[in-house]
Amino acid sequence: MMVARASPPPELRAWLAALPTHFDCTLDWSEAELAELQASSARERAGVLQRWAATEWRRIFASSRPLPFDTSFAHFQWALCAVWSRSFQMPCAPPHCHEGGVWRGVAPVGD
Repeated sequence: MMVARASPPPELRAWLAALPTHFDCTLDWSEAELAELQASSARERAGVLQRWAATEWRRIFASSRPLPFDTSFAHFQWALCAVWSRSFQMPCAPPHCHEGGVWRGVAPVGD
C-alpha cells in the first residue's frame, strides 16, 4: 500500500486517490482517547495493535537503506489503517500460510 500510494499503478490510481488521507483508527488514538475505553478488552487490543505496529515498522524500516517512498511511521500507520478498513479476511492453509492463518483481500483484489 505504501509503494502503491507513492507510485500508483494505472489500474489502481482512481481507487487510491479516493482513499481518505486520515482514518479513525485506534493506531492513531492518543493515550487520552484510549483512556476513554477504560479497562475494556477493546483498550487492551488497541494497545496490543499499537505496540505491534511500532515493532513491525522498526523491524521493516529502521535499518533499511533509503527507499523510493515515504517510510515514516505515520505513513506506515496510514497504510495499515487503509488496509484494515478496506479489506476482508479469507482463510488460508499451509503451505501458503501458517495453520489457521488468513489472507487479507483489499477491495480491488475482490473486484
